[in-house]
Amino acid sequence: MSAAVYAVHAAQWAQRGALSAPGPRREFFSQLRLRLLRQVPDAPLRCAGWKEVAYGTMLRQWEEEQAKILAKTWKGRLQATKGRLGPVVVSCTSSVAVFITSDLMVQKAVEKRSEVDVTRTSVMGLFGLGYAGFAQHFLYTRLWPFILQAARLSGPRAVAFQVLGDQGFYMPLIYLPIFYSTKEMACTNKLLWETAQAGVLRWQENLAADLTLCSGYWIPVQALTFGLVPIGFRVFFMSFASLIFQVGLQTAMLRRQT
Repeated sequence: MSAAVYAVHAAQWAQRGALSAPGPRREFFSQLRLRLLRQVPDAPLRCAGWKEVAYGTMLRQWEEEQAKILAKTWKGRLQATKGRLGPVVVSCTSSVAVFITSDLMVQKAVEKRSEVDVTRTSVMGLFGLGYAGFAQHFLYTRLWPFILQAARLSGPRAVAFQVLGDQGFYMPLIYLPIFYSTKEMACTNKLLWETAQAGVLRWQENLAADLTLCSGYWIPVQALTFGLVPIGFRVFFMSFASLIFQVGLQTAMLRRQT
């Protein structure tokens, strides 16, 4: 902070009577008490101590005011938007990469195709972008924390609640039917309601076997997700964990059809 800016702001700060406000006054005397405790008990208080405490209190106020002003400018809003969109972009990008990679691996390694079905891979990539990346990001970073806060759960109970809710409700009743419908449309290259219904029927036929596969893999993985992984990177972690699961699930689907 330059001398001129310091002098102007100090005058404004003194004119407003900042030390008479409850917040600054409390911070001022708190800082003063800490500084007094560091000195020899019987030594007189030096004038420099008062100046340092007053300047430190005023400087923090000035920084807070500047942050508020910056938040109202287009640069501040751009920085705030980048901060909010960063985890979403990471989730979507990682999910697209996982679903495209898993579909290519299945086509080449499992189905032994000589040529790649680009349309099918593109549809699975869009599924990874829109649903597995974008929608699930808000599910795992916003909805689950909101439910836990409303239910007042924390610690191991919160982890167990999320794992059971994810594998007992979300995975079998929401994720798998949507995945089967998308996979059916991708394989037939027909984006029709009848095709989606055929995928739902296939989900119903394979539900018991898929639940066994999901519980054996996702319960320990989701225990790590909800217990250790930071909220903003849950979908990123799950995307790469799902690479193995997607290859295994699609391989099992193909074997059931033969």
